[in-house]
Parts: sequence; structure tokens; C-alpha cells
Amino acid sequence: WASLPPMIVCTSWGFIFCLQNNFYPSHGCWTKPSWGAFKEMFIFGKDVMLMAIGSQLVNASQIMILGRFAGLEAAATYSIGTKFYSLGTQLTGRILESSAPALTEMFVRKESGLLRDRFTEIFSASLFIATSGAVALVVANATVVRWWTSGVIEWNFRWDLMLGALLLATTCSRCLVGLFGIAGNLRPVRNLYLAEAAVFLAIGIPAAAHFGIMGLMGASLVVHLMLTVAFSSVAARRLLASTAPLK
Repeated sequence: WASLPPMIVCTSWGFIFCLQNNFYPSHGCWTKPSWGAFKEMFIFGKDVMLMAIGSQLVNASQIMILGRFAGLEAAATYSIGTKFYSLGTQLTGRILESSAPALTEMFVRKESGLLRDRFTEIFSASLFIATSGAVALVVANATVVRWWTSGVIEWNFRWDLMLGALLLATTCSRCLVGLFGIAGNLRPVRNLYLAEAAVFLAIGIPAAAHFGIMGLMGASLVVHLMLTVAFSSVAARRLLASTAPLK
């Protein structure tokens, strides 16, 4: 119920704004429905679903793995201690999301040079903010968790180091994978998260059983870097038609 009012207001305001500024096609200029367009959109939606399933398998399985193989106390500790990490990933992801309409226009107009420059700037800004967030996690997260839970939960400093590295890695991969959403073609990366989930489950379960929270986060970081970040960076370079490394 709390999300219903902003959804109605935002949708209505967007419709009225576009209507007043003549952003919609005029009468007689709407394209006719076609099977080809429907098939293209259906394939794109299928790719989005595959990526969403893979992402859920990676992110939602961590607490379940800890609860089963390291104990419910470890799962509760992990759930509380990573709240600010989750907030950091949402903040860094908003930069590319808010820039997506402009980048999409550059892609449609085939302004490859301008698109490459703007994406590099957004990529750099996202990593800069992620670096600031990682430093904040390392410096203050353990203290905030201890204060928040009145000392009931003790959060390890090494776990904050791992969270900081994960924040940088996930920010990097989100920008690279998000580029394919802007291009409207997720096929090069549609199975990436599913592959990461399969490898993570195979490595994360024994790692959590033997090393607890540290083992799980270490497995998550290594798999994410070796699969998602590595393959998405190669695919993004090809998409941007550039052999120079992204900075």
C-alpha cells in the first residue's frame, strides 16, 4: 500500500508531462503491430528473466547457504551486517540508470564516439563513488552494526574489507552489463549470471561450511571477478568497438 501512491503519482505525472510537450506520436503516426516487433520484445524479455533468475540465485542464496551450513546465527549476522553494503550497491547503480535514456539516444543515433566517452565518464564516476562507499564500509560499518544492535552482533573488520571489494566489483559489473540493456541486446550476457550462480553454489557451499561468512564472501568475490566482471568487460569492449581498456 505504501508503494501505491508514488506509483500512481509518478505514472500520472509522466503521462501528463509527455502529453503536454507532444512527446507522443501524433495521430496517424503510430506504427502498426507486427509479429517481428513482438518477437523481438519477447526475446528481450526472456533474456531479462534469465538474468533476473541468475541474479536471485547468487544474492538470495547466500543467507540460505549460511543458515544451512554455518548456522542460523551466522545467517542473521550476515543479513544485518550487509545492510549498508546493499544500500551502497543501490546508490552506485542509480548513476547509470539515470543516464540510460541519454546513452540510449546516442546508441540509436550511432554516435559511437560520444557514447564511448560518456559511458567511460559514468563508469569512472560510479567507481569513484563505490570506492568512497567501500572506504566508509571499512571504517564505520562494524561500529554502526555494533551500535545498531546494542552490541549483540559483533562484526569482523575482515568482513568489511571483503564487502568493500564486493562493492567495487558489483559496481563495475553492473555498469558493463547495463550497457547491453541500453543497446537493447542482452544476448551476449544473458547467461552470465546463471553461470555465476552455478559456480558460486558449487564453491560457496563448501566454503561456507568450512570458513563461515568469510568463506562465503570470498567465494562470491572470486567467482564474480573471474566470471561476470571478466566476461562483461570483454563483451562491452566489443560492443563499443574499442580495443582500449575501459578506465
